[in-house]
Amino acid sequence: MTIYILEGNMNTLIENLNHILRGTISIVVYFKLKNGEVRLADINNNVLPRILTLYKNKISEEIINKENLELLKLSEMDERKNVIYKYDFDKDREPFLSMKQVVEDEEIKTFSISNDTLENIDGIIAKISNSNHGIFLYTKFYPVNLIKPGKSINLFPSDHRLEMFDGKLIQITGKFDILRYNNEYYIKKHEILEKFYQFNDVITERAKSYFEEIIKIKIIENEAKLFSYLENNPSRARKFIKVMASSLVIKKKIPKEQLISFVSNNPKLKDNIETSEDKTKFKLKTNNHCNFFIKLLDDDFLKSELTQEEYEALAKNNV
Repeated sequence: MTIYILEGNMNTLIENLNHILRGTISIVVYFKLKNGEVRLADINNNVLPRILTLYKNKISEEIINKENLELLKLSEMDERKNVIYKYDFDKDREPFLSMKQVVEDEEIKTFSISNDTLENIDGIIAKISNSNHGIFLYTKFYPVNLIKPGKSINLFPSDHRLEMFDGKLIQITGKFDILRYNNEYYIKKHEILEKFYQFNDVITERAKSYFEEIIKIKIIENEAKLFSYLENNPSRARKFIKVMASSLVIKKKIPKEQLISFVSNNPKLKDNIETSEDKTKFKLKTNNHCNFFIKLLDDDFLKSELTQEEYEALAKNNV
């Protein structure tokens, strides 16, 4: 009997995916339409094994066999590049709702060439499964994935001649942006969420929630300045969310007096964050003040025990 490990890190996720892909599996393909509905793609059974191979190869290339790939929560995204993210935001939105339809195996209608039209396809969902477990892959469908007649001449061999194919072609490459396994979503290309699925709204709501936490601990004056610094600026809001999600300064409830003393004695910070006259709060007057205050919460300012040099860290792993 195969044992499946619940994933908590990169190694266990890889192990779980390997368990499935090495066994007897099948694939079903669905189309997500622009209106959010999902349709079953009626694909010739002789073609499905080749599509399955494409997806298996991509999962192996992009996750299983990719060297030094790290797993982070999306809320803790930083400057690292070789990363896959575990999605930890609101899932009651697209494209997660469409993937959920496939996962729950709802009664999904078959895609109709005449009624649904290929131009209405917004995404491709592939379900790879054995008798017990499934991997669900979502790919954003771009106009370039739909080859139309007119812009080029598409030829195919027929007997000893080349004939023109004047229909429409859908390209499936095995690439994927989102992977779902064991009720968790793993994001390979988070940019599609921001560009196509209003993810900035989710970021804004989470940032507002964390902003309320800052208000409660009464550590800053000019609260409105920090709010305006974050508002309508997704990159700043993402940084703030990442910091608040992992900040040991917040989690350990470092006393305000200790923070203010640290700032006053730090050569980099003392000229970039002002304190109130009674030394009980930080005064945030400028965007630069807000920027350094967030860096302070992230404990970005480190000192080498070896050289006594001080550094600003862009990314940190606990040891």
